[in-house]
Amino acid sequence: TVERLRSEYTDRIRQLRREVPHEESVRRLFSEDFEELAREALRTERDTVLALRNEEAINDQALRRIQRDIDLAEARLQRPG
Repeated sequence: TVERLRSEYTDRIRQLRREVPHEESVRRLFSEDFEELAREALRTERDTVLALRNEEAINDQALRRIQRDIDLAEARLQRPG
């Protein structure tokens, strides 16, 4: 759940702040973790929206619009810096 993840990352932040003297190192570590989690969330969203279309809960037009939004979010993750 979100609360479990939040708790795990809060604990991890505390631990890293004790172990890593430079804030930039902490930011870099969490940036990589964030990107990985974001990619996984987008994959899950893509799978879910396809399932919704297959169940006829949404139509093809809605599917394409949501897929476009997912594509844009993935492109932002791939941009350097």
